[in-house]
Amino acid sequence: LRYCVVVAAYRDEEVTPTHPLSGIIAELNRGIKPPEFVEVRSLTESDVKNLIVGSLVPEVAEVDGLTGEIHRLTGGNPFHVKSFLEYLYVFGLLYFDDQDGCWCWRLAGEETPEDIVDLFVRRLGSFNQDAQQLISLAACLGNIFSIKDLATTFGRAGKECLAILAPFIDQGLIVPGKIGDRGGVSTASAEWCSFMHDRVQQAAFLLISTGDLNSVQLKIGRQLLAEMSEEELELNLFKVLEHINSGAEGIDSEAELDRLVKLN
Repeated sequence: LRYCVVVAAYRDEEVTPTHPLSGIIAELNRGIKPPEFVEVRSLTESDVKNLIVGSLVPEVAEVDGLTGEIHRLTGGNPFHVKSFLEYLYVFGLLYFDDQDGCWCWRLAGEETPEDIVDLFVRRLGSFNQDAQQLISLAACLGNIFSIKDLATTFGRAGKECLAILAPFIDQGLIVPGKIGDRGGVSTASAEWCSFMHDRVQQAAFLLISTGDLNSVQLKIGRQLLAEMSEEELELNLFKVLEHINSGAEGIDSEAELDRLVKLN
Protein backbone atom coordinates (compact mmCIF):
# COMPACT_ATOMS: atom_id res chain seq x y z
CA LEU A 1 0.00 0.00 0.00
CA ARG A 2 1.75 3.11 -1.22
CA TYR A 3 -0.75 5.80 -0.31
CA CYS A 4 -3.43 5.86 2.36
CA VAL A 5 -5.63 8.67 3.61
CA VAL A 6 -7.76 8.19 6.69
CA VAL A 7 -10.44 10.77 7.50
CA ALA A 8 -11.93 10.60 10.99
CA ALA A 9 -14.48 12.79 12.76
CA TYR A 10 -15.23 13.14 16.46
CA ARG A 11 -16.82 15.50 18.95
CA ASP A 12 -14.36 17.27 21.26
CA GLU A 13 -16.64 16.95 24.27
CA GLU A 14 -16.80 13.17 23.87
CA VAL A 15 -13.03 12.56 23.69
CA THR A 16 -11.45 12.93 27.13
CA PRO A 17 -7.69 12.64 27.85
CA THR A 18 -8.27 8.99 28.86
CA HIS A 19 -10.25 8.14 25.72
CA PRO A 20 -8.52 5.57 23.43
CA LEU A 21 -8.57 8.07 20.57
CA SER A 22 -6.48 10.51 22.61
CA GLY A 23 -3.75 7.90 22.90
CA ILE A 24 -3.87 7.19 19.17
CA ILE A 25 -3.57 10.89 18.35
CA ALA A 26 -0.62 11.27 20.73
CA GLU A 27 1.12 8.32 19.07
CA LEU A 28 0.48 9.70 15.58
CA ASN A 29 1.85 13.09 16.60
CA ARG A 30 5.15 11.40 17.43
CA GLY A 31 5.36 9.94 13.92
CA ILE A 32 7.08 11.22 10.78
CA LYS A 33 3.84 12.67 9.40
CA PRO A 34 1.57 13.98 12.19
CA PRO A 35 -2.15 14.17 11.38
CA GLU A 36 -3.74 17.39 10.24
CA PHE A 37 -6.79 18.70 12.08
CA VAL A 38 -9.66 20.72 10.67
CA GLU A 39 -11.79 22.24 13.41
CA VAL A 40 -15.45 22.57 12.50
CA ARG A 41 -16.68 25.56 14.45
CA SER A 42 -20.26 26.45 15.33
CA LEU A 43 -22.09 28.92 13.15
CA THR A 44 -22.20 32.51 14.36
CA GLU A 45 -25.51 34.34 14.60
CA SER A 46 -24.57 36.14 11.38
CA ASP A 47 -23.94 32.78 9.67
CA VAL A 48 -27.35 31.51 10.79
CA LYS A 49 -29.01 34.64 9.44
CA ASN A 50 -27.30 34.23 6.07
CA LEU A 51 -28.44 30.60 5.95
CA ILE A 52 -32.04 31.56 6.71
CA VAL A 53 -32.10 34.44 4.24
CA GLY A 54 -30.56 32.27 1.52
CA SER A 55 -32.98 29.39 2.13
CA LEU A 56 -36.25 31.24 2.60
CA VAL A 57 -36.85 33.48 -0.39
CA PRO A 58 -37.97 36.11 -1.16
CA GLU A 59 -37.84 37.24 2.49
CA VAL A 60 -38.58 36.35 6.11
CA ALA A 61 -40.67 38.49 8.42
CA GLU A 62 -38.70 39.59 11.50
CA VAL A 63 -35.68 37.61 10.35
CA ASP A 64 -33.48 38.91 13.19
CA GLY A 65 -35.91 37.55 15.78
CA LEU A 66 -36.00 34.12 14.12
CA THR A 67 -32.22 34.11 13.79
CA GLY A 68 -31.74 34.92 17.48
CA GLU A 69 -34.14 32.21 18.63
CA ILE A 70 -32.64 29.51 16.42
CA HIS A 71 -29.07 30.43 17.36
CA ARG A 72 -29.98 30.43 21.07
CA LEU A 73 -31.67 27.03 20.86
CA THR A 74 -29.04 25.33 18.66
CA GLY A 75 -25.79 26.98 19.76
CA GLY A 76 -24.95 27.38 16.09
CA ASN A 77 -24.58 23.64 15.44
CA PRO A 78 -25.19 23.38 11.64
CA PHE A 79 -27.09 20.09 11.88
CA HIS A 80 -29.25 21.43 14.69
CA VAL A 81 -30.00 24.65 12.78
CA LYS A 82 -31.12 22.72 9.70
CA SER A 83 -33.19 20.31 11.81
CA PHE A 84 -34.83 23.15 13.69
CA LEU A 85 -35.88 24.89 10.46
CA GLU A 86 -37.30 21.59 9.18
CA TYR A 87 -39.18 21.12 12.45
CA LEU A 88 -40.75 24.57 12.22
CA TYR A 89 -41.87 23.91 8.65
CA VAL A 90 -43.21 20.38 9.28
CA PHE A 91 -45.28 21.56 12.26
CA GLY A 92 -46.62 24.65 10.51
CA LEU A 93 -44.66 27.09 12.67
CA LEU A 94 -42.82 28.36 9.60
CA TYR A 95 -45.11 29.07 6.65
CA PHE A 96 -45.38 31.20 3.53
CA ASP A 97 -47.98 33.97 3.71
CA ASP A 98 -49.36 34.49 0.20
CA GLN A 99 -50.99 37.76 1.15
CA ASP A 100 -47.82 39.37 2.48
CA GLY A 101 -45.54 37.50 0.08
CA CYS A 102 -43.05 36.42 2.75
CA TRP A 103 -42.20 33.66 5.20
CA CYS A 104 -43.72 34.03 8.65
CA TRP A 105 -42.99 32.15 11.86
CA ARG A 106 -44.06 31.73 15.45
CA LEU A 107 -42.34 30.27 18.49
CA ALA A 108 -44.02 30.19 21.84
CA GLY A 109 -44.24 28.06 24.98
CA GLU A 110 -44.76 24.34 24.58
CA GLU A 111 -44.30 24.49 20.81
CA THR A 112 -40.57 25.10 21.27
CA PRO A 113 -38.36 21.99 21.75
CA GLU A 114 -35.94 22.06 24.68
CA ASP A 115 -33.07 20.57 22.65
CA ILE A 116 -32.31 18.56 19.52
CA VAL A 117 -33.36 15.23 21.06
CA ASP A 118 -36.68 16.70 22.24
CA LEU A 119 -37.15 18.07 18.72
CA PHE A 120 -36.81 14.61 17.19
CA VAL A 121 -38.95 13.01 19.90
CA ARG A 122 -41.71 15.44 18.88
CA ARG A 123 -41.22 14.70 15.18
CA LEU A 124 -41.27 10.94 15.66
CA GLY A 125 -44.20 11.25 18.04
CA SER A 126 -46.29 12.81 15.26
CA PHE A 127 -46.40 9.50 13.35
CA ASN A 128 -49.00 6.78 13.98
CA GLN A 129 -48.59 4.17 16.71
CA ASP A 130 -47.38 1.40 14.39
CA ALA A 131 -44.69 3.69 12.99
CA GLN A 132 -43.60 4.81 16.47
CA GLN A 133 -43.38 1.23 17.72
CA LEU A 134 -41.41 0.12 14.67
CA ILE A 135 -38.91 2.98 14.76
CA SER A 136 -38.34 2.43 18.49
CA LEU A 137 -37.60 -1.26 17.88
CA ALA A 138 -35.22 -0.22 15.12
CA ALA A 139 -33.42 2.06 17.59
CA CYS A 140 -32.92 -0.92 19.91
CA LEU A 141 -31.34 -2.89 17.06
CA GLY A 142 -28.73 -0.20 16.43
CA ASN A 143 -27.80 2.80 14.32
CA ILE A 144 -27.77 0.44 11.32
CA PHE A 145 -30.39 -2.31 11.34
CA SER A 146 -31.37 -5.05 8.91
CA ILE A 147 -34.93 -5.25 7.65
CA LYS A 148 -34.86 -8.98 8.33
CA ASP A 149 -34.11 -8.45 12.04
CA LEU A 150 -36.66 -5.66 12.26
CA ALA A 151 -39.35 -7.82 10.69
CA THR A 152 -38.51 -10.62 13.12
CA THR A 153 -38.86 -8.38 16.17
CA PHE A 154 -41.98 -6.62 14.89
CA GLY A 155 -43.70 -9.83 13.84
CA ARG A 156 -44.55 -8.68 10.32
CA ALA A 157 -43.19 -9.24 6.82
CA GLY A 158 -40.24 -7.16 5.66
CA LYS A 159 -42.34 -5.47 2.96
CA GLU A 160 -44.86 -4.36 5.58
CA CYS A 161 -42.08 -2.95 7.74
CA LEU A 162 -40.63 -1.02 4.79
CA ALA A 163 -44.07 0.40 3.99
CA ILE A 164 -44.38 1.64 7.59
CA LEU A 165 -40.83 3.06 7.47
CA ALA A 166 -41.50 4.87 4.17
CA PRO A 167 -42.62 8.18 5.77
CA PHE A 168 -39.44 8.28 7.90
CA ILE A 169 -37.38 7.66 4.76
CA ASP A 170 -39.32 10.32 2.84
CA GLN A 171 -38.53 12.86 5.55
CA GLY A 172 -34.84 11.87 5.61
CA LEU A 173 -34.92 10.55 9.17
CA ILE A 174 -33.63 7.14 8.16
CA VAL A 175 -31.66 6.13 5.06
CA PRO A 176 -32.28 2.88 3.14
CA GLY A 177 -29.43 0.71 1.91
CA LYS A 178 -28.71 -2.51 0.05
CA ILE A 179 -25.65 -4.75 0.10
CA GLY A 180 -23.40 -4.04 -2.86
CA ASP A 181 -25.36 -1.00 -4.01
CA ARG A 182 -23.38 2.24 -4.23
CA GLY A 183 -26.17 4.41 -5.58
CA GLY A 184 -29.59 5.41 -4.39
CA VAL A 185 -31.75 2.61 -3.03
CA SER A 186 -35.53 2.57 -3.28
CA THR A 187 -37.50 1.96 -0.12
CA ALA A 188 -39.04 -1.25 -1.45
CA SER A 189 -35.65 -2.83 -2.25
CA ALA A 190 -33.86 -1.87 0.98
CA GLU A 191 -32.13 -4.64 2.91
CA TRP A 192 -31.06 -2.44 5.78
CA CYS A 193 -31.57 1.11 7.01
CA SER A 194 -29.56 3.53 9.11
CA PHE A 195 -30.60 6.46 11.25
CA MET A 196 -29.52 9.71 9.63
CA HIS A 197 -28.02 10.89 12.94
CA ASP A 198 -27.42 9.39 16.37
CA ARG A 199 -29.76 11.97 17.91
CA VAL A 200 -32.62 10.58 15.80
CA GLN A 201 -31.84 7.09 17.08
CA GLN A 202 -31.71 8.44 20.64
CA ALA A 203 -35.11 10.07 20.20
CA ALA A 204 -36.59 6.86 18.78
CA PHE A 205 -35.20 4.94 21.75
CA LEU A 206 -36.91 7.40 24.13
CA LEU A 207 -40.30 6.54 22.64
CA ILE A 208 -40.11 3.41 24.81
CA SER A 209 -41.09 4.11 28.40
CA THR A 210 -38.39 3.37 30.98
CA GLY A 211 -40.57 0.78 32.68
CA ASP A 212 -41.05 -1.18 29.44
CA LEU A 213 -37.49 -1.00 28.14
CA ASN A 214 -36.13 -4.22 29.71
CA SER A 215 -39.13 -6.28 28.62
CA VAL A 216 -38.85 -4.89 25.08
CA GLN A 217 -35.15 -5.77 24.96
CA LEU A 218 -35.89 -9.28 26.24
CA LYS A 219 -38.62 -9.76 23.64
CA ILE A 220 -36.23 -8.67 20.87
CA GLY A 221 -33.52 -11.05 22.07
CA ARG A 222 -35.93 -13.97 22.35
CA GLN A 223 -37.33 -13.41 18.86
CA LEU A 224 -33.91 -13.09 17.26
CA LEU A 225 -32.70 -16.21 19.07
CA ALA A 226 -35.74 -18.22 17.97
CA GLU A 227 -35.37 -17.27 14.30
CA MET A 228 -31.60 -17.66 13.90
CA SER A 229 -29.83 -20.77 12.70
CA GLU A 230 -26.80 -22.02 14.61
CA GLU A 231 -24.51 -20.37 12.06
CA GLU A 232 -26.37 -17.05 12.26
CA LEU A 233 -26.31 -17.20 16.05
CA GLU A 234 -22.56 -17.74 16.07
CA LEU A 235 -22.11 -14.58 13.99
CA ASN A 236 -24.59 -12.51 16.00
CA LEU A 237 -24.20 -13.96 19.49
CA PHE A 238 -23.09 -10.74 21.20
CA LYS A 239 -25.95 -8.78 19.63
CA VAL A 240 -28.55 -11.31 20.78
CA LEU A 241 -27.09 -11.61 24.28
CA GLU A 242 -27.01 -7.84 24.69
CA HIS A 243 -30.79 -7.76 24.31
CA ILE A 244 -31.54 -10.83 26.44
CA ASN A 245 -29.15 -9.84 29.23
CA SER A 246 -30.77 -6.39 29.41
CA GLY A 247 -34.09 -8.00 30.28
CA ALA A 248 -32.84 -11.12 32.03
CA GLU A 249 -34.69 -10.23 35.24
CA GLY A 250 -37.92 -10.95 33.37
CA ILE A 251 -36.96 -14.58 32.71
CA ASP A 252 -38.74 -17.00 35.04
CA SER A 253 -38.11 -20.26 33.18
CA GLU A 254 -35.30 -22.37 34.62
CA ALA A 255 -34.62 -23.95 31.21
CA GLU A 256 -34.33 -20.53 29.57
CA LEU A 257 -32.00 -19.31 32.32
CA ASP A 258 -29.81 -22.40 31.89
CA ARG A 259 -29.53 -21.76 28.15
CA LEU A 260 -28.71 -18.10 28.78
CA VAL A 261 -25.89 -19.10 31.13
CA LYS A 262 -24.46 -21.44 28.48
CA LEU A 263 -24.67 -18.76 25.77
CA ASN A 264 -22.92 -16.25 27.99
